[in-house]
Amino acid sequence: MFGVQTHKNYEHDFKQKSFIPFLLVGIVFVIGLVVGLLLLVKFILA
Repeated sequence: MFGVQTHKNYEHDFKQKSFIPFLLVGIVFVIGLVVGLLLLVKFILA
């Protein structure tokens, strides 16, 4: 089991047929990480 969740929620998560929501969350996370790192570097070098 991953994380702290009920078995019912665990089964619901893995019954999803579409991977689009996971893809969108991944893309948003990567963009946020890159922007955050760019801002951090810009702040440190300023």
